[in-house]
Amino acid sequence: MGLDEEWIASSLGFKTVYSSPYHAAGSRFFLESILAGLMLLGVEASRIAEDLISLAEAGLARIPDSHIATSSIMPHKRNPVTLEVVRARSSRLLGAAVAGLGIPLKLRLSYNLDLQEANQVLYGAVEDAVLIAEVLRDLAAGLELDPGQGRRLAEAYKPWSSELAEAIALRESIPLRRAYTMVAEAYRGGGVEDLSRRYGVDHGTVAVLRRTGCSRDRIRGVLEARMRILEEDSRRVEGLTPAGGFLRRALEVLDEA
Repeated sequence: MGLDEEWIASSLGFKTVYSSPYHAAGSRFFLESILAGLMLLGVEASRIAEDLISLAEAGLARIPDSHIATSSIMPHKRNPVTLEVVRARSSRLLGAAVAGLGIPLKLRLSYNLDLQEANQVLYGAVEDAVLIAEVLRDLAAGLELDPGQGRRLAEAYKPWSSELAEAIALRESIPLRRAYTMVAEAYRGGGVEDLSRRYGVDHGTVAVLRRTGCSRDRIRGVLEARMRILEEDSRRVEGLTPAGGFLRRALEVLDEA
Protein backbone atom coordinates (compact mmCIF):
# COMPACT_ATOMS: atom_id res chain seq x y z
CA MET A 1 0.00 0.00 0.00
CA GLY A 2 1.45 3.39 -1.00
CA LEU A 3 2.03 6.31 1.32
CA ASP A 4 -0.34 9.27 1.29
CA GLU A 5 2.29 11.92 0.70
CA GLU A 6 -0.17 14.81 0.84
CA TRP A 7 -1.48 13.71 4.25
CA ILE A 8 2.04 13.17 5.60
CA ALA A 9 3.18 16.59 4.43
CA SER A 10 0.12 18.26 5.95
CA SER A 11 0.56 16.40 9.22
CA LEU A 12 4.18 17.50 9.47
CA GLY A 13 3.24 21.14 8.87
CA PHE A 14 4.46 21.41 5.28
CA LYS A 15 2.38 23.31 2.71
CA THR A 16 3.05 20.85 -0.08
CA VAL A 17 4.91 17.68 -0.99
CA TYR A 18 8.59 18.34 -1.54
CA SER A 19 10.58 16.77 -4.35
CA SER A 20 13.16 14.07 -3.82
CA PRO A 21 15.88 15.19 -1.39
CA TYR A 22 18.35 13.17 -3.45
CA HIS A 23 17.68 15.41 -6.42
CA ALA A 24 17.78 18.52 -4.25
CA ALA A 25 21.22 17.59 -2.89
CA GLY A 26 22.68 16.06 -6.04
CA SER A 27 21.38 18.35 -8.77
CA ARG A 28 23.22 21.40 -10.05
CA PHE A 29 20.55 22.46 -12.52
CA PHE A 30 20.61 26.03 -11.24
CA LEU A 31 24.34 26.23 -11.93
CA GLU A 32 24.00 24.66 -15.36
CA SER A 33 21.27 27.15 -16.28
CA ILE A 34 23.47 30.10 -15.31
CA LEU A 35 26.40 28.74 -17.30
CA ALA A 36 24.17 28.19 -20.33
CA GLY A 37 22.97 31.79 -20.13
CA LEU A 38 26.53 33.09 -19.82
CA MET A 39 27.54 30.96 -22.79
CA LEU A 40 24.83 32.60 -24.94
CA LEU A 41 26.02 36.00 -23.72
CA GLY A 42 29.55 35.07 -24.81
CA VAL A 43 28.42 33.97 -28.27
CA GLU A 44 26.67 37.29 -28.94
CA ALA A 45 29.50 39.32 -27.38
CA SER A 46 32.07 37.58 -29.57
CA ARG A 47 30.06 38.34 -32.70
CA ILE A 48 29.73 41.99 -31.67
CA ALA A 49 33.48 42.18 -31.08
CA GLU A 50 34.21 40.68 -34.49
CA ASP A 51 31.81 43.11 -36.18
CA LEU A 52 33.47 46.08 -34.46
CA ILE A 53 36.92 44.88 -35.50
CA SER A 54 35.72 44.52 -39.10
CA LEU A 55 34.15 48.00 -39.04
CA ALA A 56 37.41 49.47 -37.75
CA GLU A 57 39.45 47.69 -40.43
CA ALA A 58 37.15 49.13 -43.11
CA GLY A 59 37.45 52.65 -41.70
CA LEU A 60 33.79 52.72 -40.70
CA ALA A 61 34.52 53.02 -36.98
CA ARG A 62 37.28 54.33 -34.76
CA ILE A 63 37.83 52.36 -31.58
CA PRO A 64 38.72 54.52 -28.54
CA ASP A 65 42.44 54.83 -27.83
CA SER A 66 41.92 53.29 -24.38
CA HIS A 67 40.99 50.02 -26.12
CA ILE A 68 43.91 50.06 -28.56
CA ALA A 69 47.54 48.90 -28.34
CA THR A 70 50.34 49.03 -30.88
CA SER A 71 51.78 46.00 -32.60
CA SER A 72 54.89 44.42 -31.12
CA ILE A 73 56.71 45.16 -34.40
CA MET A 74 54.65 47.90 -36.13
CA PRO A 75 54.43 51.13 -34.10
CA HIS A 76 51.75 52.63 -36.36
CA LYS A 77 49.31 49.75 -35.98
CA ARG A 78 46.11 50.06 -33.92
CA ASN A 79 45.33 46.64 -32.51
CA PRO A 80 41.84 46.31 -30.93
CA VAL A 81 43.25 44.41 -27.96
CA THR A 82 40.25 44.61 -25.63
CA LEU A 83 37.93 43.26 -28.33
CA GLU A 84 40.38 40.44 -28.93
CA VAL A 85 40.20 39.66 -25.20
CA VAL A 86 36.39 39.71 -25.43
CA ARG A 87 36.53 37.07 -28.15
CA ALA A 88 38.86 34.90 -26.08
CA ARG A 89 36.82 35.25 -22.88
CA SER A 90 33.68 34.43 -24.84
CA SER A 91 35.29 31.15 -25.86
CA ARG A 92 36.06 30.50 -22.21
CA LEU A 93 32.37 30.93 -21.40
CA LEU A 94 31.60 28.24 -23.94
CA GLY A 95 34.18 25.99 -22.29
CA ALA A 96 32.77 26.74 -18.83
CA ALA A 97 29.30 25.67 -19.95
CA VAL A 98 30.67 22.38 -21.27
CA ALA A 99 32.69 21.85 -18.09
CA GLY A 100 29.72 22.64 -15.87
CA LEU A 101 27.52 20.15 -17.70
CA GLY A 102 30.26 17.56 -17.79
CA ILE A 103 30.78 17.39 -14.02
CA PRO A 104 27.35 15.92 -13.10
CA LEU A 105 27.05 14.08 -16.42
CA LYS A 106 27.80 10.57 -15.07
CA LEU A 107 26.95 11.04 -11.40
CA ARG A 108 24.15 9.30 -9.58
CA LEU A 109 21.29 11.48 -8.33
CA SER A 110 22.90 11.95 -4.95
CA TYR A 111 25.60 14.17 -3.54
CA ASN A 112 29.13 13.54 -4.72
CA LEU A 113 32.25 15.55 -4.02
CA ASP A 114 32.63 16.11 -7.76
CA LEU A 115 29.94 18.77 -7.50
CA GLN A 116 32.17 21.06 -5.48
CA GLU A 117 34.46 21.36 -8.49
CA ALA A 118 31.64 23.08 -10.37
CA ASN A 119 31.89 26.11 -8.07
CA GLN A 120 35.17 27.40 -9.47
CA VAL A 121 33.84 26.90 -13.00
CA LEU A 122 30.87 29.11 -12.18
CA TYR A 123 32.89 31.80 -10.42
CA GLY A 124 35.36 32.02 -13.30
CA ALA A 125 32.56 32.27 -15.84
CA VAL A 126 30.84 35.07 -13.94
CA GLU A 127 34.12 37.01 -13.75
CA ASP A 128 34.63 36.61 -17.50
CA ALA A 129 31.05 37.72 -18.24
CA VAL A 130 31.40 40.82 -16.07
CA LEU A 131 34.68 41.74 -17.80
CA ILE A 132 33.09 41.29 -21.24
CA ALA A 133 30.14 43.50 -20.32
CA GLU A 134 32.37 46.22 -18.88
CA VAL A 135 34.64 46.26 -21.94
CA LEU A 136 31.77 46.52 -24.42
CA ARG A 137 29.98 49.16 -22.37
CA ASP A 138 33.07 51.35 -22.06
CA LEU A 139 34.05 50.88 -25.70
CA ALA A 140 30.55 51.74 -26.98
CA ALA A 141 30.62 55.00 -25.02
CA GLY A 142 33.71 56.19 -26.94
CA LEU A 143 33.13 54.55 -30.32
CA GLU A 144 33.16 56.92 -33.31
CA LEU A 145 31.40 55.99 -36.55
CA ASP A 146 32.05 57.42 -40.02
CA PRO A 147 28.81 57.45 -42.07
CA GLY A 148 30.64 59.09 -44.96
CA GLN A 149 32.98 56.14 -45.31
CA GLY A 150 30.00 53.83 -45.18
CA ARG A 151 28.36 55.63 -48.05
CA ARG A 152 31.57 55.60 -50.11
CA LEU A 153 31.99 51.86 -49.62
CA ALA A 154 28.33 51.18 -50.42
CA GLU A 155 28.50 53.19 -53.64
CA ALA A 156 31.68 51.41 -54.70
CA TYR A 157 30.16 47.99 -53.96
CA LYS A 158 26.91 48.69 -55.87
CA PRO A 159 24.61 46.51 -53.77
CA TRP A 160 21.61 47.22 -56.02
CA SER A 161 22.43 44.51 -58.60
CA SER A 162 19.81 42.12 -57.19
CA GLU A 163 17.15 44.86 -57.34
CA LEU A 164 18.10 45.62 -60.93
CA ALA A 165 17.68 41.94 -61.84
CA GLU A 166 14.29 41.81 -60.11
CA ALA A 167 13.12 44.98 -61.86
CA ILE A 168 14.10 43.64 -65.28
CA ALA A 169 12.41 40.31 -64.59
CA LEU A 170 9.16 42.02 -63.56
CA ARG A 171 9.10 44.61 -66.36
CA GLU A 172 10.04 42.17 -69.12
CA SER A 173 8.09 39.20 -67.68
CA ILE A 174 11.13 36.98 -67.97
CA PRO A 175 12.60 34.43 -65.51
CA LEU A 176 14.73 35.94 -62.76
CA ARG A 177 17.62 33.66 -63.73
CA ARG A 178 17.69 35.22 -67.20
CA ALA A 179 17.59 38.77 -65.76
CA TYR A 180 20.29 37.76 -63.28
CA THR A 181 22.52 36.67 -66.17
CA MET A 182 21.92 39.96 -67.98
CA VAL A 183 22.98 41.97 -64.93
CA ALA A 184 26.03 39.76 -64.34
CA GLU A 185 27.18 40.22 -67.94
CA ALA A 186 26.62 43.99 -67.67
CA TYR A 187 28.82 44.14 -64.58
CA ARG A 188 31.58 42.14 -66.24
CA GLY A 189 31.45 44.32 -69.33
CA GLY A 190 31.14 47.65 -67.50
CA GLY A 191 27.68 48.40 -68.88
CA VAL A 192 25.58 48.24 -65.75
CA GLU A 193 24.74 51.95 -65.81
CA ASP A 194 23.50 51.69 -69.41
CA LEU A 195 21.41 48.66 -68.41
CA SER A 196 19.95 50.55 -65.45
CA ARG A 197 18.99 53.52 -67.60
CA ARG A 198 17.47 51.26 -70.24
CA TYR A 199 15.04 49.83 -67.68
CA GLY A 200 14.62 53.02 -65.67
CA VAL A 201 16.05 51.66 -62.43
CA ASP A 202 17.46 54.14 -59.92
CA HIS A 203 20.64 52.43 -58.75
CA GLY A 204 21.55 55.06 -56.16
CA THR A 205 22.74 53.58 -52.88
CA VAL A 206 20.57 55.81 -50.71
CA ALA A 207 17.44 54.86 -52.63
CA VAL A 208 18.22 51.18 -52.18
CA LEU A 209 18.92 51.44 -48.46
CA ARG A 210 15.65 53.27 -47.86
CA ARG A 211 13.76 50.29 -49.26
CA THR A 212 15.58 47.68 -47.23
CA GLY A 213 16.07 46.72 -43.60
CA CYS A 214 19.24 48.86 -43.44
CA SER A 215 17.42 52.18 -43.16
CA ARG A 216 17.93 54.28 -40.05
CA ASP A 217 14.18 54.34 -39.26
CA ARG A 218 13.95 50.55 -39.53
CA ILE A 219 16.91 50.02 -37.20
CA ARG A 220 15.55 52.59 -34.72
CA GLY A 221 12.20 50.78 -34.70
CA VAL A 222 13.86 47.44 -33.99
CA LEU A 223 15.89 48.91 -31.12
CA GLU A 224 12.80 50.53 -29.57
CA ALA A 225 10.90 47.24 -29.77
CA ARG A 226 13.77 45.37 -28.10
CA MET A 227 13.96 47.99 -25.33
CA ARG A 228 10.26 47.55 -24.62
CA ILE A 229 10.74 43.80 -24.30
CA LEU A 230 13.71 44.36 -21.97
CA GLU A 231 11.69 46.73 -19.78
CA GLU A 232 8.80 44.26 -19.58
CA ASP A 233 11.14 41.44 -18.61
CA SER A 234 12.77 43.67 -15.98
CA ARG A 235 9.40 44.49 -14.42
CA ARG A 236 8.49 40.80 -14.43
CA VAL A 237 11.72 39.87 -12.65
CA GLU A 238 11.26 42.70 -10.14
CA GLY A 239 7.84 41.30 -9.30
CA LEU A 240 9.28 37.97 -8.23
CA THR A 241 9.74 37.56 -4.49
CA PRO A 242 12.37 37.24 -3.19
CA ALA A 243 14.11 37.01 -6.60
CA GLY A 244 13.59 40.70 -7.34
CA GLY A 245 15.38 41.82 -4.21
CA PHE A 246 18.13 39.27 -4.74
CA LEU A 247 18.77 40.46 -8.28
CA ARG A 248 18.79 44.09 -7.24
CA ARG A 249 21.38 43.29 -4.59
CA ALA A 250 23.43 41.29 -7.10
CA LEU A 251 23.47 44.28 -9.47
CA GLU A 252 24.55 46.56 -6.61
CA VAL A 253 27.42 44.20 -5.80
CA LEU A 254 28.49 44.18 -9.45
CA ASP A 255 28.39 47.97 -9.58
CA GLU A 256 30.48 48.21 -6.43
CA ALA A 257 33.02 45.80 -7.92
